[in-house]
Amino acid sequence: MWMPAWKDYQEQSASLFRELGFTAETDVTLDGARASHDVDVLVTYRHAGLDLMWIVECKAWKSRVKKEKVLALRSVVED
Repeated sequence: MWMPAWKDYQEQSASLFRELGFTAETDVTLDGARASHDVDVLVTYRHAGLDLMWIVECKAWKSRVKKEKVLALRSVVED
């Protein structure tokens, strides 16, 4: 089945985390304290009795990721 390159990149990223033993989902909507957020890959795992979560944004751009995009991700994490 054909999928766009950006979607394939997300799936490959999630697959890498799964191979490492983590749980990884793509195209997830998270409810924050102030808003809902769409994230490319959500990685969860349990370590030393703690439930941990990573938010992964996949950017396969030909240019550097702009500061505004990094700050936007930061605000999602904080929320």
